[in-house]
Amino acid sequence: MLKTSPPHRTFFVFGFSNVVFTLLYLGQPKDMDFSASQQRSKVLVFIVIFCAAFGINFLLNRQADRFFSIVQIFNAAILFSILSWLLVYFKEAKIFQYLFLAGCFFFVASNALINPLSKGLSPYFDNKVYETVSTIRKKDPNAGWVVFGHMTAPEFLKAAGVNCFNGVQYAPPLEKLHVLDPNLESESVYNRYAHILFFPLIEGGDSVKFTLNQADLYTIQMDPCSPKLKQIGIKYFMFGYKPPDAEVRCMAPVKDGYGFFIYKRKDL
Repeated sequence: MLKTSPPHRTFFVFGFSNVVFTLLYLGQPKDMDFSASQQRSKVLVFIVIFCAAFGINFLLNRQADRFFSIVQIFNAAILFSILSWLLVYFKEAKIFQYLFLAGCFFFVASNALINPLSKGLSPYFDNKVYETVSTIRKKDPNAGWVVFGHMTAPEFLKAAGVNCFNGVQYAPPLEKLHVLDPNLESESVYNRYAHILFFPLIEGGDSVKFTLNQADLYTIQMDPCSPKLKQIGIKYFMFGYKPPDAEVRCMAPVKDGYGFFIYKRKDL
């Protein structure tokens, strides 16, 4: 039933299941047999739990474009490992029960200061990138955009009303894709619902490479200054990194900051 759910998304779904299984575990009779009560076994159990927690957190963070630092991942793994270890030996001693409950309280106490009710989308509309993009869109509403080197930024642009070529495309824009692939050599790659990523490819021959990364994700590598992008109406370029001069030789800078760099094609 979960065959269409990628592992990094299934992890979050299992979070609710973990809560249910934890309550069921704590509800078991107290006369359970804990054969692994020796000191050495307890240390080994903690090491195994820590390795699993660190590995899962590391993989999730990689899927989130490394939002958290390695120190934050390590600290979170330590906290989860301690709570899980206390849970394993929950019924062995009262002190483990008290420490587990205290740890849970410490973990959720900070949520008491969070107002669960909110109004509006000020975190989005007050964002400096949104304000910059919206200003450009008002002056040039029909211009095409493309994002190089970032997976989620295209969705940010679309939410701002921008005509962005890549990002999530529920129906493939075949007319434009056929301009990039006139011989239809890679149609099996892009003729699908998918996330579209763009990365630069400077080879001097205006080549375009399509790579299917997974069932709903493919990458297009090409020269940002390719005339093919001009042909499909791409006027503005956003980069998730500081582009070298070779990639923006046909463009003029519009705005940079907050980790994004916006350029405009000179001949459009």
